[in-house]
Amino acid sequence: MEELAHGYTNDTRREGGVVVKHHRGPGAARRHRTEARALRAARGTVPVPAPLDPGPEPRSGPALPLVTSYVDAVHAEDLWARGHADQVMAACGRALRLVHGLDPALLPGPPPRPGQVFVHGDFGPNNVLMEPGGGRVAAVLDWEWAHPGAPVEDLAWCEWVVRTYHPGEVGALEAFFSAYGERPEWQERHAWMVRRCAQVTAFWEQWRPGSPVTGTRRAQLAATRAWRE
Repeated sequence: MEELAHGYTNDTRREGGVVVKHHRGPGAARRHRTEARALRAARGTVPVPAPLDPGPEPRSGPALPLVTSYVDAVHAEDLWARGHADQVMAACGRALRLVHGLDPALLPGPPPRPGQVFVHGDFGPNNVLMEPGGGRVAAVLDWEWAHPGAPVEDLAWCEWVVRTYHPGEVGALEAFFSAYGERPEWQERHAWMVRRCAQVTAFWEQWRPGSPVTGTRRAQLAATRAWRE
C-alpha cells in the first residue's frame, strides 16, 4: 500500500481506488467515530471522499480503519507552491462556508447549543484537495476533530496554518475571508489561534512528550501568543 503525502498524525495509505486510514494517538477511537459520522453528514453538500463500509465494528480490540474512496486531485499545498495562493484560499473560503452550513446535530456527542455551527476542527489548505484547474475544491479531508462550535474556530485555525507555514504570503488571507464572507476581529481570531494551538500541543505532549514534533508544537504555541496583526 502507498503511504499518502501530507499526513502528520495518522497512518493513511492508498491501495488502488481506496484509502485506508488508521487513527493514531490519544482518543483514536473517538476521532475515528467522529470522522466517519462527519463524512456521512457532509456528503452531497461538501466535496469529501466517499466513506466505504469496512464491515461491522469488533466488540473488542482496536477499531477498524476508516475506509474511503481515493480522490484523484491536486493537494492544495502543492498548488500553493506553484504560485496559486490566492486561488487556493478563495476556494477554501467557499468550501468552509459550505461546511458551516451543515447540521451540527449530525455529529456524535451532546446536542449543539443555539448558534453553534458544524466546525471542521482542522480546516486549512493542508486538508484540502483541489481540482486540477485549481478553481474548485475536490475534497475536504481529515474531519476527526469536527464538533459543534463557533465559525471563528475554523476561520482562525485556517489563518494560523497560513501564518505558520506560509508567513510570506499572509496577504492570501484576504481572498479567503472575502470568499467566506466574514472576517472576525483580530482579538477574537488571535484568541482562538492560541487556544487551538494549545490544544494541539497538549495532544502531542500526552502522546509523545519527548518527540521533536512536541518540541516544534511548543515553539509554535509561544510564537502564536506573540503575534500581532
